[in-house]
Amino acid sequence: MSKILGPGSTLWNNKQVILVVLSLLCGVGLSAGLVSSQSQPGEPQSFFGTIEEEDGTPAPQGVEVFAIINGSVEDSLNISSAGQYGGEGTFDDRLTVNTGAGDQVEFRVFDPNSGALALESPFPLADAENEPQELNLTFPNGTFNDTQAPASFQTSITNATADLTEGEELVVEYEIEILAM
Repeated sequence: MSKILGPGSTLWNNKQVILVVLSLLCGVGLSAGLVSSQSQPGEPQSFFGTIEEEDGTPAPQGVEVFAIINGSVEDSLNISSAGQYGGEGTFDDRLTVNTGAGDQVEFRVFDPNSGALALESPFPLADAENEPQELNLTFPNGTFNDTQAPASFQTSITNATADLTEGEELVVEYEIEILAM
């Protein structure tokens, strides 16, 4: 026992202690470097405004508009009022992006990958106002053609029972004729 714990003998010698301390310091340093090299979130930037074709045809209700940075969808909105996306009011929806995700944002409708691209795209985020910003979006003529005309139809009722009461069954026969596409 005296040889292991005697004078001049320790369980750990100085070289071992230094090696352990250096290993710990290097591990902490590498971890901090990895964390700092990850992209940090930037300031949020939100957009609202009109959305229409070059000829002034408004985007119809229900069209989805996407805000995309570096190929990734940052946000999207379904248009609830024809010709307008988002709003300037405090509680209005807006397209919001992370300015730390890239240098510019592009706006597309219908599909984030292949949908029509707004003429204002790409919009440099360096030009953003760092507050809700009105940015009117314009799309090529014809972009909203397939979405504008709601289905229309006519109906007539023949051989109908004069009076129906609650709980009675009503049978409806119909034909569909497609006139134009």
